[in-house]
Amino acid sequence: RLPVSDIETHSLIRAALTMNVSIKQLQDRMAGQKTKPTQEQLLAIDAHAGESRRILDNAGVTDPIWLAVVGQHHDELPPCAAINDRPTGEKLTKILQVIDRYSATMSPRGSRPGRESLHAVKAVIRSRGSVEHDEVGLDLMQNLGLFPPGTYVQLKRGDAAIVLRRGTKLNEPVVSSVLNKRGEPVLATRMFSTESPEFAVQSGLSGSSIKVRLNEVEMLRHLSSSRLDLAVG
Repeated sequence: RLPVSDIETHSLIRAALTMNVSIKQLQDRMAGQKTKPTQEQLLAIDAHAGESRRILDNAGVTDPIWLAVVGQHHDELPPCAAINDRPTGEKLTKILQVIDRYSATMSPRGSRPGRESLHAVKAVIRSRGSVEHDEVGLDLMQNLGLFPPGTYVQLKRGDAAIVLRRGTKLNEPVVSSVLNKRGEPVLATRMFSTESPEFAVQSGLSGSSIKVRLNEVEMLRHLSSSRLDLAVG
C-alpha cells in the first residue's frame, strides 16, 4: 500500500536480507546468550551497518540504493510528514527500520522471551517522539493484521493457536490450533477463522510460551487448500 515501485522493492528486499551480514555469527550467539550484550558486542552492533555496507561493496554490489539502505538502517532519520516526501534511499530505510523494530520485539533471545504481537504493534504504530501515527507502522498492520502469520494467540474457548493468515478484520485472523485447552498438542490440526464468537481471540501469546513442534508441511497444506478454495469460489 505504500508508494514503493517494483525497482525500489527489489532494492529493499536485498537490503533486508543483507543488512546484518557483518554480525550474522554474533546474532546467532546472542540469540542463545542468557546475559546482556557485552561492551565488545555492543560496539560491534553499533558499527555493523557501515561494516555490512563495506562487505557488500567489496563483494561487487553496485546498486546504490541497496548499499545506502544497508549503510544507514540504524541511523536516526530526520522527521518527515509523509513517507513519499523522503528521498528514495531514506524512504526505504524508514520502511526497513519499522519492520526491523516490529520483528525484533517479537523475537526471543536467551536473555528474554519474545513479546506477543500487540506489544510489537505498539512499538511501531507511533513515530518515535511523536503523538502522530506512523505511516509505515499503520500500513504494516493493515497488511498483517494485529496478529501476523507465525505468531500465536489464545482463543476464548481455551486452546492456543498459530496464526496462518490475516482475516477479514484486523483482529480476526485465520488460525490453526496447536494446543488444546488442557495444554496438550493437537494432532489433527485444521484451519479456521476466529470471526465466530466461539473461536474468537482472547489475547496474543509470546512464541516463547509455546513448547510444541509444529508440522510446517501440514500448515502450508492448509494455506494452499484455502487459496484453492477461494480461487474455485
